[in-house]
Amino acid sequence: MVRLLERRLDGEGAGAASLGRLFAGMYARNLDRAIPNLIQEVRLGQPSVVPDQA
Repeated sequence: MVRLLERRLDGEGAGAASLGRLFAGMYARNLDRAIPNLIQEVRLGQPSVVPDQA
């Protein structure tokens, strides 16, 4: 199964293009680390973070 995840960030002005590329780079690196962790959690059936008990 393949799922497509899309995030859109619109901006205008002098720095919009530069900030957009910077944001995309940071997001891509985080996503590259998060997806393998999520796959491992799904396979193990256990979350790596346990929510606080209130």
